[in-house]
Amino acid sequence: MCLIYAGNYCVCLCVCVCVCVYFRQYSSDYKLETYLKVARLYLEDEDPVQAEAYINRASLLQAESTREDLQIHYKASCMEGDHLSGKD
Repeated sequence: MCLIYAGNYCVCLCVCVCVCVYFRQYSSDYKLETYLKVARLYLEDEDPVQAEAYINRASLLQAESTREDLQIHYKASCMEGDHLSGKD
């Protein structure tokens, strides 16, 4: 899967990817990784509200993951989201 950021087109691609992940049977790690990628794109676009929605989705899967890299990405996304939304 390749997520490409191109201004407003990012939103359409993110929604399509997440709909596909939601309805198909993928591993929790794959879903977590995808939600974190989408959240990262929203954070890069300085849209913490949309990013928080995907971070919240990721939080439901985070406890099931055994991959340390995803745990780190999750925590970093939470911290960056809090920073951009002024919660820190």
